[in-house]
Amino acid sequence: MSRQHMQGTRSRRHIPESQRHTSGILSAVSLRLLLLILAAGLVLASCSGRREWIEFRGNQGIGKAETAINPPIAVKWKLLLQKQEGDRRLFNQPLVLDSTIYFGSADGNFYSLDLNSGYMNWTFRSGGPINSVAYADDEQVYFGSSDGNIYALDRETGEEAWRFAARGQVNSTVIPYKNMIVAAADADAMYFLDRQGNLQFSLDNQVWHRNSFQIFNDILAFAPGSPQDPYNLTVYDLETEQYLWSLDESLDQYYWYSFPGVKNDRLFFSVTGLPPGRGWEHYFGAIGLHSGELLWERTEPAVLPGAGDPQLAVDYLLKNSLLLDYAAPVVWRNQVIYAMGDLQLRSFHAASGELRWKRSYERPVSTAPTLAGDRLYFGLEADPATNTGTLVCASPRDGSIHWTMEIQGSILNSPVIAGPWIIFGSDEGYFYVLEEVFP
Repeated sequence: MSRQHMQGTRSRRHIPESQRHTSGILSAVSLRLLLLILAAGLVLASCSGRREWIEFRGNQGIGKAETAINPPIAVKWKLLLQKQEGDRRLFNQPLVLDSTIYFGSADGNFYSLDLNSGYMNWTFRSGGPINSVAYADDEQVYFGSSDGNIYALDRETGEEAWRFAARGQVNSTVIPYKNMIVAAADADAMYFLDRQGNLQFSLDNQVWHRNSFQIFNDILAFAPGSPQDPYNLTVYDLETEQYLWSLDESLDQYYWYSFPGVKNDRLFFSVTGLPPGRGWEHYFGAIGLHSGELLWERTEPAVLPGAGDPQLAVDYLLKNSLLLDYAAPVVWRNQVIYAMGDLQLRSFHAASGELRWKRSYERPVSTAPTLAGDRLYFGLEADPATNTGTLVCASPRDGSIHWTMEIQGSILNSPVIAGPWIIFGSDEGYFYVLEEVFP
């Protein structure tokens, strides 16, 4: 997420207390039968889980799919969504639920596609480009639009169930919390709505744009700054209605703040920007989720083609910041791995922050990685001469490449992996579904 202007923050200040509150016996046969039923239930549950992707960046936001992908891989189908030039980079992770794909697009449409055939079940036209990441329950799918509305549509028909009018563009992740959904409008508020579209409460969001956040055990991270300190980012306890801690003010020199991952009560995140006199720089940190204690921090210079061109760094930074999963972490075993939109992947020890490895590639990494089994999947930016991008499968141990596949254009979203499928969009307006040849 970013502030309204290109300027930045670093910290974990504890919020003063005065400012914390805001708004018997079985026969052998029957036992055997019971075991068979239980086993079948487990298999069905496993198959169901394999074919869904319903949480942004996966469980706890650590970028991990439930299953592995085994090559060879082939294109199952691809669809050209839009022919016009322009805001094609406004494309974020789709949802996969009950063999249906749901996603919004820069053309202003929200789509429901049959995963197996690519058949378009329905489309819904909003009043502006859709950059939010949707959420779906059993009956409805929810998303925001740059037209300033939060929408709920019937999953089967695409008919509008309701809309809620915000006071700013809704370019955020949309996530569930208890019986509510949560979305943030740019420089406006974070809204908590019931499933009928009624406002339950809100948090001020005076300056932040393109918000991405998660809720873990009633803890919201990151929340917009308190009314007393709106330019900061905070962690907020939804049960006690308290701001627990905020990021350190020294991070104000940066521009983009990543979606956070949470594991073992540690919050992992990155920030990136152009601090005065230092060029494009990345910051990586780990903080105690509840305590706000800084566990470790590291900085790394960006590595780009055409070194020495300051405008190139600005262009890459602004381009990447249109994507809500930009610079989001992958947590694998004792490592946390980042792609920052430059030429490198970087891995740090999750407990100490020690640099484990970094790997350079021929072209900038265009997506956050997704972990499936013991493989990382991510995109490399398209070659300007051919406009051919690359899907990469690499090792999380050292970033070495296992295999690649050519794609039309640069992949935008971190690949969604659901069962035997890999799903993503490109800046050429194509929507791809890849599939294991021998699932």
